[in-house]
Amino acid sequence: MGKKKGSPNKSQAIRDFAKENTGMSPKDMATALGKQGVKGITPLYVSNVLSKAKAENTAKPPKTAKKKQPATATEFGLPAVEAAAEFITAAGGVASAKEAFAAAEKIAKKLQL
Repeated sequence: MGKKKGSPNKSQAIRDFAKENTGMSPKDMATALGKQGVKGITPLYVSNVLSKAKAENTAKPPKTAKKKQPATATEFGLPAVEAAAEFITAAGGVASAKEAFAAAEKIAKKLQL
């Protein structure tokens, strides 16, 4: 069911009325709007419209992705062990792999300054 053309927007009428008449209770607003010709306004409807308008105007902090924590020694599973074995093989042995890790640590420390 679509909106009728030319019919007043009740929610906008409530927001406009609330801007002009701060401090009124929802019951008083509903009564006053009814006298102005806006039909079908209840105090509950006034409360809902105003609380939703307030929530939309409240700034929310942006959501940030949680950083994944590095795995601890007890969390290493088979995939990590297999990857380490491949790295050692590609480096040409354990000694070469240790040298590569030492170089990587130096680079990481310099980048963190």
